[in-house]
Amino acid sequence: MDSGSVVSMKDKNSKFRDALKGGDKRPSAQPVGEQPAGSYRLTDTGQMKPLSQNIVVYLGAVLPNALGWDMLSDQPVWRQKPPFLPEYRAEIHDQDASELAFWASDQLGSDFKTAQALEAIQVHSKRKPFHPVQEYLSGLRWDGTPRIDHWLSDAFGVAPSDYHRAVARSFLIAAVARCMTPGCQVDTMLVLMGDQGLGKTSAVRELAPDFGMYAETTESPANKDFYQALRGKWIVEIGELHSFRNADWTKIKQMLSAKVDTYRPSYGHFTKDFPRQCVFIGTTNDDQWNRDPTGARRFWPVKCLEVNRDYIRQQRDQLWAEAVERHQKGEGWWTIPDTEEHTQAVYESDPWEEPVLNFMAKYPKGNYVTVRQILIDALGFTDEKIGQRENMRAASILKNKKFTHKRVTYNGAQRWVWVT
Repeated sequence: MDSGSVVSMKDKNSKFRDALKGGDKRPSAQPVGEQPAGSYRLTDTGQMKPLSQNIVVYLGAVLPNALGWDMLSDQPVWRQKPPFLPEYRAEIHDQDASELAFWASDQLGSDFKTAQALEAIQVHSKRKPFHPVQEYLSGLRWDGTPRIDHWLSDAFGVAPSDYHRAVARSFLIAAVARCMTPGCQVDTMLVLMGDQGLGKTSAVRELAPDFGMYAETTESPANKDFYQALRGKWIVEIGELHSFRNADWTKIKQMLSAKVDTYRPSYGHFTKDFPRQCVFIGTTNDDQWNRDPTGARRFWPVKCLEVNRDYIRQQRDQLWAEAVERHQKGEGWWTIPDTEEHTQAVYESDPWEEPVLNFMAKYPKGNYVTVRQILIDALGFTDEKIGQRENMRAASILKNKKFTHKRVTYNGAQRWVWVT
């Protein structure tokens, strides 16, 4: 190579010092958000030190808005295309730190390392926090036409009823609340029941203005991966709810009740709290999917007869705009009518149900019976086979069927009984 074409580091630093003397404004520190970027760190001879701070200062001067800290995904992203990338993308790749190091070295006449560029990305982006869902919702303007009370009917063919209208508006308002106030209490899940191939999943995706805000998972809540998958997501679909029967069902109820997820992220060094920012939609082809009526309050099942994905796509902005308006006016999202329609839709019948109900029907109205009597006389158990699980299963059937449970004096002792 012709030695005349090689620019030494000494020459670069000389150009940098000359630029400073000549009043070149390019390297001067500029404010970054509400915090000053600081000043360049130079050697005693005026050379640029290869420090991550100098990259931060330079980013603040020439690319003040290129980086941002995404508060939904809790990570840095590109908000504008930097000059060293061929095209814009929000995601920051590992290679980007190397590209930034090369670019900053060329611009500032120093020898920056990839690790320093990576540190600069972290520092500079955290000075520019933003929330993509909040930005989206804040930019909407409702046209005043009511939609959210009947959007489930319009989009999924759900039969109009007080219960369905309450579920429709409550789900959208809860989703708004979750991103506006991360970690607020939303311990419920909308459940879309309908035939396979109806298009439930494709319609659910349309609720998110950006596909990156949506996730579908069939992972068990017992796995750490389930919670890591929630980061950066606003609408989370739990597919095929029947796969969560039996042992996992308790985990689902615990998962829904959580306001904060605590775990150590992959490749992270420390455990961290992540306030919950998403809402859940369950989808299932099974009309009877829950054997545990104790969790019925947490599930809002609706029967879908058809899917109109175009309706959601065309009306999405106005649906969310109305939900924002009603949330700002203080409308709640937690009160759903306790109707027979809700109870029956959410509860899968138990094989014990028929013999238990037949046993209760044998007694005159107002009689007292114990769970032990039911297990022995109606289901054929012996004392040594009766445990906590059997007691709770029989009691769940009685509770679901609205039998009264009370403590009375029975056979000379205080006992809990069920009233026929």
